[in-house]
Amino acid sequence: MLGLLLSLPVVLLTYLFHLKYWYLYGIISFLGFAIHITEDLTGHMGGSLLWPFIQKRYNGFCLARAGDPRVNFSVIFLAVTVILFNLDRFTVNVIHLKWYGYYSIFFLVPFIIYLFFAAHFDIKLQQKEGVASAEDVLKKYNISGQNAVDEIKEEEDTVE
Repeated sequence: MLGLLLSLPVVLLTYLFHLKYWYLYGIISFLGFAIHITEDLTGHMGGSLLWPFIQKRYNGFCLARAGDPRVNFSVIFLAVTVILFNLDRFTVNVIHLKWYGYYSIFFLVPFIIYLFFAAHFDIKLQQKEGVASAEDVLKKYNISGQNAVDEIKEEEDTVE
């Protein structure tokens, strides 16, 4: 919802400057916000989908950690690949490939090579000190991370 509100000034400014396809600028800025929220939901923190109207924060899917260099590199590399594809497609059109050929050559092949080297050189996630000690405490008391989250939510519900 916040993304929609923040994309409205973009639509207004591009309309006032009489830019061709002015409405696309607002759609693109909204999609940027929507993708950001979607990315947040893939991690551990989650996010609030309709903030500031609904304060409820949804849990993330815990698919990746924010400090994982493999995930960070992959997402940034994909974003750069998409940007370069669109720049070429809408300007000089030097790359004469269909979209699936372009992404296969410029994203999938380098990504597979990267994964091979990451596995070969054993690139591991470095845990921060606070995360490691929190996990040690949870293990000591035989509590899983999800159980701890559930207990905190129960305590919050009783306080309200």
